[in-house]
Amino acid sequence: MIVTAPVLTSASIYVCLTKVLVWAADEGLDLSTKTVLLRRKVVLWTFITIDVFCTILQITGAGLIGGATSNGKDPSSANNILLAGLAIQTAAYLVYLILLIIVIAAIYRDRGMAQKAGKNPFLGVLALASTLIFIRTIFRLAETSQGVFGHLSSHEEYFAGLEFAPVVAAVTILAVWFRSRWPVVAGRVKIEGV
Repeated sequence: MIVTAPVLTSASIYVCLTKVLVWAADEGLDLSTKTVLLRRKVVLWTFITIDVFCTILQITGAGLIGGATSNGKDPSSANNILLAGLAIQTAAYLVYLILLIIVIAAIYRDRGMAQKAGKNPFLGVLALASTLIFIRTIFRLAETSQGVFGHLSSHEEYFAGLEFAPVVAAVTILAVWFRSRWPVVAGRVKIEGV
């Protein structure tokens, strides 16, 4: 559950960015011309595919670590598989954050869009939730890089503050301002002021 739950939260965050791109395009700001990665379907499916691949690697590594430690064997190779999944996931999530910054900057550079976006805190909420998930991802990468019995793994306060708390905060924030609260217009999600 430590590996998979935040991945599902990340998927919902990718959906939120996709909906922001839909809203921006409906309002006349087509961000897909900036980079191919800002096309609605590309954002969603690229990052979800990477997350699925990374989750499989992490689950495989975690399972092999459990098997190795219960058999009294060295779990270093299994830990490296888990570490590879986390490293790829962290790099991909950093790319997502850069895209989010590009989108927010483009929206706020356009005066009309900025006024509409300013009426609703959703862009800030999405940025905050995304940052919290990134903190968790970086912590997991640092924890795993120290090995199975490293300092971060063996001190619960780090887990509570850098793994558990950011995910709970991000999920809570998204539960309050989740995209399903946006009004639907003519069968499509329409974000009023983002």
